[in-house]
Amino acid sequence: MYEWIKDRCLLEYSAKQERFELDRLTGFYKKRLTMDKPPSGMTVLGQYFIASSVLDDESSAQVIPVQDEEFRAILMEQVAPHFTVVREAGHEGVIESLFLEQLRPESKVLFEETKTGIVPVIQDLYRHKDMSSHYHGAKRQLIHYPVNLKLLTPYEAPDVQELQTLLRKFYFKSGGVSSLMPVGWMFEDSLRNSALLRFLAGFVPYVTMLVDADSNEVVVLRMGENELSHTLHLNSAKPQPPRRHNNYLYLDMGIGLVFVVDLAGQPAVEDWKDIQKKQGYYLPEDSDFADFDHETAAPIPEGIGLFFDSDFAKAMVEAVNRELQLFNALGGK
Repeated sequence: MYEWIKDRCLLEYSAKQERFELDRLTGFYKKRLTMDKPPSGMTVLGQYFIASSVLDDESSAQVIPVQDEEFRAILMEQVAPHFTVVREAGHEGVIESLFLEQLRPESKVLFEETKTGIVPVIQDLYRHKDMSSHYHGAKRQLIHYPVNLKLLTPYEAPDVQELQTLLRKFYFKSGGVSSLMPVGWMFEDSLRNSALLRFLAGFVPYVTMLVDADSNEVVVLRMGENELSHTLHLNSAKPQPPRRHNNYLYLDMGIGLVFVVDLAGQPAVEDWKDIQKKQGYYLPEDSDFADFDHETAAPIPEGIGLFFDSDFAKAMVEAVNRELQLFNALGGK
């Protein structure tokens, strides 16, 4: 292994399902902000955050996590004016993120004309303009490689120290974590000279690279205030096989939720939306899927939609069809 990659990765074992906090979906707000004032210039912070819109698609949306009102004010002054559509989102009246869309044409010109020390870092992060690799379409097998940041040569350039201090203050305190998705990166020894990794080494305590085991592509850079761990789910924490109770099929979603499908009168399905009678329920805390009974469980409130990846949705459809064949063969019993 490369000298600058640590020879160990912190593992955490999980024996219980992680529960999806549906309560977080209530009290959510999103509102559009008025942006009449055009940008007066381009700062290093502005370049850092608008780079993907400049290099990829000017109409693409940017989402910037916002920790507090101080950081919001800085973003509203230095970043938001470069977009014509700005929305604020949060929970229970507390801001959590800014959604930025429609990069102003003049901002793209400002970005290209402004020469700062962060430009080589941005060029390294986005080594080409084709960002389609971000949308893989299938589940990847990822290998976690913690970076030994102490072995990287510090990145020294004008204007970057203030940006490093700002990002450190707002993203890496009280156990904070963040991530970046590099473009055009392959896991190889030359990455020790990466301008981006050397820039991050100046203010991020821990960085782990997530690498596609098949293509050797660096997919994500995870960054954190504390040492980053990789969670290994034991069998007890994984979704359990479907089971039937009378004419109802129970599907364990693996996040503290159970979907119940009424098989009576249900034809074969090709897509999840083809299921006529289905309802999501909370799996009672500290209880097992084997003991679940939808007649005593609490249903998921109406108006809350859940999205699953294509592999998981396909597996659920196949489970419903298998059980339908058996159910119908037994005369609906």
